[in-house]
Amino acid sequence: MIGIIGGTHILDSEIFSEMKKLDVKTPYGNAEANIGYIGGIKVVVIQRHGKEKNKPPHRINHSANFYAFKLMGVNYVIGMSSVGSLRDDISI
Repeated sequence: MIGIIGGTHILDSEIFSEMKKLDVKTPYGNAEANIGYIGGIKVVVIQRHGKEKNKPPHRINHSANFYAFKLMGVNYVIGMSSVGSLRDDISI
């Protein structure tokens, strides 16, 4: 199974189907996961920031997130990211 860890809006994508939210209990705390499909392939999606979309990286429970992937049978993890700038003079 494939795991995807992404940012704030990853679950807004129309690529996912039959998504179900799960609360996964791990030795490191709970992880919020979503399980569903991309083109018939089962995937587990974890939003890096969880419900709190403004959680800074040092407050993210990475151990719980990746242990949840393990518990759910994920063999491969794809990390998605996006970037931006607070300055208009930096083109992206």
